[in-house]
Amino acid sequence: MRQHVKIRASLMALALSVLTTPSRAFDPPDSEINEVSGNIEIVDAVSVPSGYRIRHIINDGDGEPPAVFFLTPGSFDEGSPRIEVDSNGNTWVTWWRDGQHDEVLVRKKSLSTGIWSDEQVISATNEESRNPEIVDDGVHVWVAYEIIQPTGTIIAVGVINDEPDPFGSHIASTPNTGVVDLMIHHESQQLWVTWIDGASHVGWCERDSTSGEWGTVNLESYASDDVSAARQRIKALLLSN
Repeated sequence: MRQHVKIRASLMALALSVLTTPSRAFDPPDSEINEVSGNIEIVDAVSVPSGYRIRHIINDGDGEPPAVFFLTPGSFDEGSPRIEVDSNGNTWVTWWRDGQHDEVLVRKKSLSTGIWSDEQVISATNEESRNPEIVDDGVHVWVAYEIIQPTGTIIAVGVINDEPDPFGSHIASTPNTGVVDLMIHHESQQLWVTWIDGASHVGWCERDSTSGEWGTVNLESYASDDVSAARQRIKALLLSN
């Protein structure tokens, strides 16, 4: 499962206290501690005259002002940024852009050079794609996202590689047109996704590491407890195999 080292509230407040640009209340910052550099890294969506921009912040914890870099130009409305630091200390950020068609993008910052890559579009141009989640499995970085449709939501996952346009694959669908709360998990060499499939079930799908294919969709009831408990049961089942 994705193991973010989340920043305690006091450290988050310290990192953001010198930055006066407001964040989207419904898009809270995402954060990790870079275990290689030792820095706290944060991404958020901040208000600009044209909408919202994606901001990356580094706090070295030594009392110096945070280093701020804007990942997007500010000519579109952007949201739901997510951050992942891989085992080499490289930083990956994904988000979605409200354009003619909503699209999911990713950028990478090399730890060795400090340079950010150009944007890569993960989603297809004719899809309404939003709410990405990101995880590193030690070999590849994966981005899961939602494709919004009038009758439900398609679950898609893309792997970041050397291709210029690493479009995601459709791995599942749900009739849920509300909050899907998609998550992607990696633990003990297992990679899987979970989502809220409806009023009483969490959907999940696992990638077969041998074949490289995504399996069938399964449902776990949370009628007697809650979504978090259902996700814990799914995790326990997968890690027991």
